[in-house]
Amino acid sequence: MKIKIKKNHIVYNFILIFWLLQIMCFTWLNITKYTNLILIIAMLGILVLSRKLANNIGMVVGSLVILYAVLNYFWCGGSTTVWISNILKIFPQLLVVLMGTYLMKYKADYLLEVFKNKILFWTINIYMVLNIPAILLEQRGAFWLSGRTNAVNTFVPDLMSGLFGFNGTPYLALFSAFFFLYSYFYYKHSVLRYKKIYVAYVLTMLVFYTYISTQNDNKGFYIIFVIFIFIYYLTSVLSKKHYKSIMLQAFHVIRKFLPIMLILVFTVYFMYKYLDAFRDIVELMIVKINEGMQYNSVVGGGERFGIIFYALNGNVNKAVGEGIGKYYWQQEYAFGYSHYGISDMGTFLCLGGCILVILLLIFVYVNMEDVFQNFIVSISILIMVLFLMVYTQLFTASSATISLMLFLMLCSIQKENKKIKNM
Repeated sequence: MKIKIKKNHIVYNFILIFWLLQIMCFTWLNITKYTNLILIIAMLGILVLSRKLANNIGMVVGSLVILYAVLNYFWCGGSTTVWISNILKIFPQLLVVLMGTYLMKYKADYLLEVFKNKILFWTINIYMVLNIPAILLEQRGAFWLSGRTNAVNTFVPDLMSGLFGFNGTPYLALFSAFFFLYSYFYYKHSVLRYKKIYVAYVLTMLVFYTYISTQNDNKGFYIIFVIFIFIYYLTSVLSKKHYKSIMLQAFHVIRKFLPIMLILVFTVYFMYKYLDAFRDIVELMIVKINEGMQYNSVVGGGERFGIIFYALNGNVNKAVGEGIGKYYWQQEYAFGYSHYGISDMGTFLCLGGCILVILLLIFVYVNMEDVFQNFIVSISILIMVLFLMVYTQLFTASSATISLMLFLMLCSIQKENKKIKNM
C-alpha cells in the first residue's frame, strides 16, 4: 500500500519523516540543536497558517507557556544566552504536541494511511533489528556506537542505548514501547503473508528488549510498556461507545480492566518472588526513591527524585523557581547535582517553578481532551506524562516527545476503527 500523495499531505509527510530522522539519526549525530530550528520553522508555519487552530485552546496555553518563560526571565534575571538556549529546547517540543494534536483531530484518515504504510512499517522494524547488534556491541565496550558527543561517561548501562544516541536509554524505552504496540496494530489491521512467523519474530524481539532492560539503564521500559498498553486499550474501549456520564465510563473501564489487573498483580507478585533479576529491579527503584528523599547527598539515578525534593523543600522559589535564564536545562553540577537535567520535572521546578510545570500539564490536558474528548482518557494520559517528566527529558529532548506523540497518534486512530480495513 502506498500513501496517497496529496499536495497538502506533502508537508505532513515531510514533518513525520523529519520526526523519525530526529529519533533514528539526528539524535545519534548530536545535531538536534540545529535540526530543531528546521522543525520550528516547518511546524510553526503549518500551525500558524491553519485557520482551524486560530481559536484552539491548546495553541493559547502553549503561547502562555512561552509568555511565562519571557516574564520569568524579567522577574528572575539570568543569562540571555542560557535563556534562549533553554527556549530553543522546549519550544520545538510544544510544537510537536500541537502538530500531533492537529493531525489527530483533523487528519485522522491521513494517519490511518501512514500507520498502515508498508514502507514506514519495515523502516521501523529494520531500525529496531539493527539496534540489537548495536546494543550487544556497546555491552562489550563499543561505546562509539552510542552516538557522537563531547560528554564523558564510562558507565556501561548508560551507554547500552543502541542507535538512540548518547545516554539514550530513556528514548530506547519510549520508542520500544511504541514499536510493540505498533506491531500489534499492524498485525491486527493488515494482510501479512506469514502471520505466524511475524508473531514469532515480534515475541523474539520482545524477549530481547525485555531482557536487555535488565542489563542496561533502561528499567523504566517495564513501567512505560505497561502504561502504554493500558492507554492503548483504554482508548480502544472508550472510543467505541459514548457514555452519558463519567461514572458510567469509569464503571465500564473497571469492568473491562479488573480481570487484566488481577492477572497483572499476580504476575508481578510471582515475578518478584521467583525471578531474582526482576526483584533486583524493583528494589533498586525503591532505593533510588529513598535516596532522592535525602536530596542533599543523593547521586546517580536517585537525583531524579532528589532534585524534585530539593525544589519543593524551599531551596528555590516554589512559584517561579530560580530563573529559566540561570542554568541550562541540562547542566552538570547545577544546584550541586552532577546529573542535573536527568529528567524534566526537577529541572523545571528548580528553574521555572510550579507555575511552569502546571502550565505544561494544562497544555497537555487541553490538547488531549481536544482530540479524545474523554475525561478518563485525558486524565490517564496526563498521569502518564507526569511519570515521564519524572523519568526523563520529555519536554527538552525531541526523541522522547516524538516517540510519545507517535504512540498517542496510534491510539487516536482507534476512534476511526470503523474505517480501518485490511490492506
